[in-house]
Amino acid sequence: MIRKIGLVIAAVCISYGFALLSGYLLYSFARGQSEITLSALIKYAISPAIAVLVGLFVGYLAEEYAFVLTVVGLMPWVLPLHGRLAIASGWFFSMVPPAIYLLLGGLVAHFVSRFRKGERRESPNRGLAR
Repeated sequence: MIRKIGLVIAAVCISYGFALLSGYLLYSFARGQSEITLSALIKYAISPAIAVLVGLFVGYLAEEYAFVLTVVGLMPWVLPLHGRLAIASGWFFSMVPPAIYLLLGGLVAHFVSRFRKGERRESPNRGLAR
C-alpha cells in the first residue's frame, strides 16, 4: 500500500517536473515562434511525451495496478493544465485531449508492467542448460 501511494506521489512530482522543464526549454529556445506553433507543440508532442514517460516510470516500478496508479498520478497534472470547463456543448471536446493523455500514460504503464512481470517469471530459467 505504501509503495502504491509513493508511486502516485512520484508520478505527480515527475509530471509537474517534466512540465516545468518543458516550459523552461520552450521559453529558452522558441523565441520568434508564434503562439499557435508553441501551443500545437505542447498539445501534440510534449504533453503526450510527458504521459508516456510517467507511464514508463510507474509501469517499471509497479507490481500491480499500473494503469490505475498512472492515471491517478497524472490526474493532478492533466486536469488543471489541460482540462477546462466550458459551456455544456463544448465541455466534451475540451476533455478529449486530457482523456487521451491519461489513456496513453496508463496503457504504457500497463504494457511495461506486463513485460516486467513476464521477465520476472522467466528469469529463473534463463541461465539453465537444457
